[in-house]
Amino acid sequence: MANQPDERPATGPAEEPAAPAPFTHTRWQNFIRDMWLVLGPAQTGLPPYATPQEREAWRLANLPQRPAAERKSTPPPGYQITEYKDSQGYVHRSLVPITLRAAATNRPEPRQADGQSVDTSHD
Repeated sequence: MANQPDERPATGPAEEPAAPAPFTHTRWQNFIRDMWLVLGPAQTGLPPYATPQEREAWRLANLPQRPAAERKSTPPPGYQITEYKDSQGYVHRSLVPITLRAAATNRPEPRQADGQSVDTSHD
């Protein structure tokens, strides 16, 4: 029987396999997603009934981060770098000026001119 619908002519174009249907939500899932937009995200930040694209974007955004590289820098003259960790565990670095207390308290001795001593009692 040549007139059956399941038979195809041999000379016709070859059909390509059908692509998978795009991801769609049900009406109930769309309602819940709309309520999520109004009421805000859950603890994970993922919308309810997340699409595969949303799940992949969330996974990529929440990959563990590599530890920061150690900073190797030298302070400018007259400064030193001080590092400390706060209660959250973050490392803070700051430039602290170096105070020369020994140089500030030691005053140079008065010079003597022509072998005479300089009187500094009136200071």
